[in-house]
Amino acid sequence: MKHYAKAGGLLIFKDETVEKKVYWHLYDCDGKSILTFFDYLAHHVGDKKVGVSKIEDEAYTLKMWFEFLDNQGVDQFSAGDSHIELFRTSLLARKSANVKGNAQARMRTVNGNLKVVYQFYRWLQKHHRYGVRRFLLGTDGSGCNITSNLAELGEGDMPNSKSYPKLLTGTGVGSKHKINYIPTDVDRADTVDYLNARHGPGVAHRNVLLQDIAEETGLRRASVCSLLAPQFTLAELEKCERAARPYLVLPSDQKRGYDNLFAFPHDLVVRIINYISTDRAEIIRRTGSKSDCLFLNVKYGTPLKLGSVTTIFTRASRALDQPHDSGMHGSRRRYANKKDNELFQASLEVGGDTSAETLGRMLASALGQSSTASQSAYLRNQQLRFKKTATIKQSEENTRLKNENAMLRSELNQLKQVKDK
Repeated sequence: MKHYAKAGGLLIFKDETVEKKVYWHLYDCDGKSILTFFDYLAHHVGDKKVGVSKIEDEAYTLKMWFEFLDNQGVDQFSAGDSHIELFRTSLLARKSANVKGNAQARMRTVNGNLKVVYQFYRWLQKHHRYGVRRFLLGTDGSGCNITSNLAELGEGDMPNSKSYPKLLTGTGVGSKHKINYIPTDVDRADTVDYLNARHGPGVAHRNVLLQDIAEETGLRRASVCSLLAPQFTLAELEKCERAARPYLVLPSDQKRGYDNLFAFPHDLVVRIINYISTDRAEIIRRTGSKSDCLFLNVKYGTPLKLGSVTTIFTRASRALDQPHDSGMHGSRRRYANKKDNELFQASLEVGGDTSAETLGRMLASALGQSSTASQSAYLRNQQLRFKKTATIKQSEENTRLKNENAMLRSELNQLKQVKDK
């Protein structure tokens, strides 16, 4: 299955095989395939550490890079530090869905794009054919077009300050593990009302379900879009209910190629099964789609694209004047915050370990992550809330004791007065 997209003077499309492997192609203005683009992304296919969504992000980043080079009249093998700087400037000038966000967030996005370009040239330099007798990327003084030590790093070596010298600074990366906006109950209700008012029942049903799955399971956008209809059956749900066990689902697209199982609340599974048998069935009937994907494009019956999901919730947040990051990933943050509270209170009630390390491991597991770093903000906030609550309770207790002492002193004075009489 081929999906086409026009990119300026370039043509990009992805080719999905029957084995569900996705290969990306990019053609120049003369209709010639850019082989380095194809080969670089193809070498990621099958690598469990690189998910399908990450490859797609790299594809569109490199598309922007090649479009930039085309506009500059520069061959990909002649690009140097000055071109990376110009590319960086052009990326900063681009409008995005994040225009309401802070400048640091935009700068971090640009840095992510630049890292893709650096990694692409690292691969080119080390390639047995593309890198031969070419000085594409190397350390300062090596005579290479692009300055970076990436090509010299081993498999286990971490990139350092000399790896991506043209990245923007002052991006707030050191404090990036802060909780972004967590949508409130009012935000969520407003979003549901907006989705129901803007779209017909079938589309609204699908879009609200997208949001609710993220909120009730903690799945990322790509993982939600990778869910398959056959994964949700009444027979399996009945088995889970009889055995009093959770309904576990394995999304095919997970960050870094993880293969974690996620627990779906039984009432949510009932809603999904109902959607499959009604609105989704109508899309299948009308379009003749053979796709197993749970969420489909209502017009063509093709799998719903990640970009379409982003657009749906970005438009909603803008129309409702909500913070820019209150969209679908905001629903995941609601889940993480709620789960963190539940874990903390459960441990507190039984006198268990409420340390950041222990709670971090439990929250990471619930979110399908191996590292606890991303949970640090939630845990810090939880600890602060606990300390604040404890401080308030202590203050209330101190006030009660002061009042009690005052009453006792008053009674004592009254007794003394009676005795003196």
